Amino acid sequence: NTNQFYAGTRGGGIFMGATSTSAGDTDTDGDGVPDSTDAFDDDATESVDTDGDGTGNNADTDDDGDGIADSEDAFPLDSSESIDTDGDGTGNVADTDDDGDGVADSTDAFPLDSSESIDTDGDGTGDAADTDDDNDGVVDDSDTNPLDSSLYDDADGDGLNADADNCPSTSNADQADADNNGVGDACGESDQDNDRCYRFSRRLSNGPY
Repeated sequence: NTNQFYAGTRGGGIFMGATSTSAGDTDTDGDGVPDSTDAFDDDATESVDTDGDGTGNNADTDDDGDGIADSEDAFPLDSSESIDTDGDGTGNVADTDDDGDGVADSTDAFPLDSSESIDTDGDGTGDAADTDDDNDGVVDDSDTNPLDSSLYDDADGDGLNADADNCPSTSNADQADADNNGVGDACGESDQDNDRCYRFSRRLSNGPY
């Protein structure tokens, strides 16, 4: 083993450098990094050059050379990553759920916004913030089917809006109307055969005189 010490100047001051030889391993600039792994074996202020641009990482403002300044790069030593939206330690390029909302990016309408994941009407505003999710012109609070633009006033749940339902208060998807008087049989229409004879249960005032 051979240890050699030397003196020199750097930045206006005097410094002591050391060259150690152990089985052929030297440290020319005395920075504690062997020349064999030191990208700058004659500069004690630098030893690594991640992007190989000739500027050591200490002086380089973009260590991985990805075009993103280290100060703004979540992964300053990885040129394939620069953003980690959910801060989980996995960059967005590799992360399958960038915003960490539990919805995979592939099915998330807003992969970088953990507060939103669905945009039913595709208007650019997520359902959580949108007041008319299906964009049918009826606000969600007043819409019986806020995620279906074809239904907005279907209180009886028969798949028909009240203005097209012959019995809007009673579910009757078949819209049966035996006497074709416009009132569905499910509504308790008493004169189903339209013979003008009403059941006793019907109020007289509602029947013919």
